[in-house]
Amino acid sequence: MITVDQTLDSLRTFGVTCSRRAFWKYHKHQLLPEGLKLPGKGNRVYLPDETIVRIWMIHFLTEELDFKLSELSKYRWPDFEWQRLSKLGVSREFVFETKGKLARSRQADLDNVVQDLMKHLPQESAVS
Repeated sequence: MITVDQTLDSLRTFGVTCSRRAFWKYHKHQLLPEGLKLPGKGNRVYLPDETIVRIWMIHFLTEELDFKLSELSKYRWPDFEWQRLSKLGVSREFVFETKGKLARSRQADLDNVVQDLMKHLPQESAVS
């Protein structure tokens, strides 16, 4: 179990800068595991060690892959197996490949929406 300050300090060693404000914003969006206040330890919140990895992952998804926090808050985080992440390094090739996949997927979604919209527009003869 680590404190918020220890979490933010540890993130810096992985090249991630996370402010207290961002931390509590992630917490508000329920993206972080619940913390505990331990008896006799003052008004400090203690978090599971995997909180560091979770924030790193949130940072990566928002900064590198342009996800919104609202999108991430829909993900079922407890199902993610954080223990299996042995290291936090991600290759540039992976980032570019994933960005390409997401761009194609979003383009396909946009194409489907536009096609559906076109189906719902009045016919030309009805408009004139």
